[in-house]
Amino acid sequence: MHEVEHTPAAAADAMTNDELETAIAALHAREQAFLVVGDAETASNLMRTKFVLLSTLEGRHSGRRATAEKTGLTAA
Repeated sequence: MHEVEHTPAAAADAMTNDELETAIAALHAREQAFLVVGDAETASNLMRTKFVLLSTLEGRHSGRRATAEKTGLTAA
């Protein structure tokens, strides 16, 4: 049986760019709400997850830019 990885990175890899952007926005809003009520630990955990999603999204954009530069096309 194939073992499924349950990490934010694995989840991010399975998401579309639109899903990543939506999740990032939702995590940011929750992070801010926890900071307002003084729960820095929970806010920090959310921030770490948000960072993984942001890194995944940026990696995809960087990959597209690199491919476009190699082929002489403009990245969208």
